[in-house]
Amino acid sequence: LSEAGLVSRGKFMGIAGFASVDWAVGDIAALYLGAVVVPIPLNVPPSDMQHIMNESETCCLLCSQLELPVLAK
Repeated sequence: LSEAGLVSRGKFMGIAGFASVDWAVGDIAALYLGAVVVPIPLNVPPSDMQHIMNESETCCLLCSQLELPVLAK
């Protein structure tokens, strides 16, 4: 993500998913790059998820394939 120019110091990166090792690794990687992590809860309506991402100006979203159907709504 850093090499592609998507995540850099000060940018907001969303992470959607349930607490897991993968979530923790993504969180630590984003913090290492200097990004601000925006947690996107999966138990809220899709319109609320969109609002969170829009208001925080999220540059990208890290999620697993399991979360894609929820996020695609």
